[in-house]
This record gives sequence, C-alpha cells and structure tokens, in this order.
Amino acid sequence: MCKRKPIFLVVLAVAILMVIGSGIAQADYWIFGYSGGAANYLDVTTGAGPSTLSTAGTLNPGGYNQGWWSGTYANSAGNTNYFVGVINVTNKLNDFFTFNISGLAGQTVTSADLRVYTYGINSPGNLNYYLYDVSTNAATLNYTAGTNAAIYTDLGSGVKYGTFTISPSEAYSTITLNLDAAAIANLNSAIGASSTYFSIGGTVTPVPEPCTLILLGSGLVGLAAFRKRHKRV
Repeated sequence: MCKRKPIFLVVLAVAILMVIGSGIAQADYWIFGYSGGAANYLDVTTGAGPSTLSTAGTLNPGGYNQGWWSGTYANSAGNTNYFVGVINVTNKLNDFFTFNISGLAGQTVTSADLRVYTYGINSPGNLNYYLYDVSTNAATLNYTAGTNAAIYTDLGSGVKYGTFTISPSEAYSTITLNLDAAAIANLNSAIGASSTYFSIGGTVTPVPEPCTLILLGSGLVGLAAFRKRHKRV
C-alpha cells in the first residue's frame, strides 16, 4: 500500500504557493489611471462605409458613457474614469464603454475597433487587457454609484471580444483594439434588435514574468520526478 500520497500533496502545494507568491509580490497594477478627461471611440465599417461612435452622451451624469465598477471599492455617480486593475492591493476594478448604435440601424458591421486613450499605466511589466460582452443594461451600468459585485463580474466574464497586451511604454497614448468575430456578431445582433446602446467590458491581469514561468516549470518537473520515483512504492 502506498503511504506517500500526503507527501506528494505537500510538494504540489509548495509548488503552487511558489507561483502564487511570485504574483502577489506585484501588488497594485492598473491601466487607464485618472482617465475621465475625454471620450473614447468605436470605429466600425459597414456596407455604407466607415463610421465612428463616441462614448460622449447623456447616460452618464458626467457626460461620457464610460466608467468602472468594483465589488469592494465604492465609486461615485458621474465618475467617467475608466480605471481597470487592482488598487490598494485588494480592490479590483473592471471598466466599460457604452456606445449609442441607433444610427447603425439597417446596416451590417464587418469590422470594429475600440479606440482608447491609455492615460497612466502602473505595472513593472506588460498587462493583458481582456474585452467582454456586457449584459447589464446601459442606464444601470452608467450610474456608477457605490459597489456592485454582479456588475463587476459581468464586465470581466462571458463572451470574450479579444485579448490585448498593453505595455507600460504605451502610457499616455491612443491604442486601437481590434474586436473579434464574436464582438461583430453581437454588435450586429444588437443592431438587428433595434437596441439603442452597445457596451463593452474590460478586465486586466499581469502577463506572467519569466521567473514565474520558471518557478512553475521547475515545480511541475519536480512533481513529475517525485511521482516517477515513488510510483512503485
């Protein structure tokens, strides 16, 4: 009878903690810091040609249909900052952009790009920014008062519209994020349903540093060797 399984589990736990610990050391990371100063854009192409939609509008009391939500960090109504990431170590924020698509009625979108100004970026390395569909209605989404874990989760899950690597060197510049086929399909569905608004959610995570990957690889190799050595015990 093998009695070494508990030792194997201990080794596995140590390897996992090594990887997790390397990520925890980074603490805060975010993009779009202090970002409420201007509108952002959705550039689309249809059979009628190119068109640009803006987050400028009346849904948000501050004038722009953009912002962020957190389940733990309170926001205020009218705040158009589209901050996304982790602040004060434990508070996670996801962001959103809302566009009035009523002017696209009867058209079919073939491509779409989200064009965003980055403002500040806080990270020692690259960050992965993920865009998702949004099910929260536009009016509720844009009234950014307080905390709401459900909206926060909605903005960072569901149908993915793309993954984009953001470098700290891109701070204070305009970036263009090419939306994928899933986004195009959902946008056309919203247009076909005569929806007035279309929203895009975002969340961000650090790109694993080489040392983290080395730790993970070393841990897995060690576990494989341990199992091979004791498989006949």
